[in-house]
Amino acid sequence: MRVIRSLALWPVAFLLARATAQSFSINIFPGTAPYTPAGAGREHVANTSEGRVVSNVTVPTLTIYKPVGGVASAAPAVLVLPGGAFEHLYLDKEGTWVASWLNSLGFVAAVLKYRVPLGLPKTNVPGLHN
Repeated sequence: MRVIRSLALWPVAFLLARATAQSFSINIFPGTAPYTPAGAGREHVANTSEGRVVSNVTVPTLTIYKPVGGVASAAPAVLVLPGGAFEHLYLDKEGTWVASWLNSLGFVAAVLKYRVPLGLPKTNVPGLHN
């Protein structure tokens, strides 16, 4: 029951935290990430109803979101890795919005924008679809 109440308050907490969160980004590598294919091009960002969806990530970053009003250096931290089926990242829906919610609970959140290159070969894992 406690989880259901927490989930019901999530939209309110998100809006409050989004308005007050402090953030900064760090490049994981200086410049383009190692083993990036030649001619990889630029990152693709699509603005959808679910927020920003990013593909062809060639410059991975770690964005730190610190809660306001608390002592961030003493706050517990959570690493957030947005999903996207190995093709793209739902950077807002599964990244920054989650970070804002975590901030509202007093956590420092670190959202990793990791490499998702275009043209990733599809693999079939037996038994995965059953």
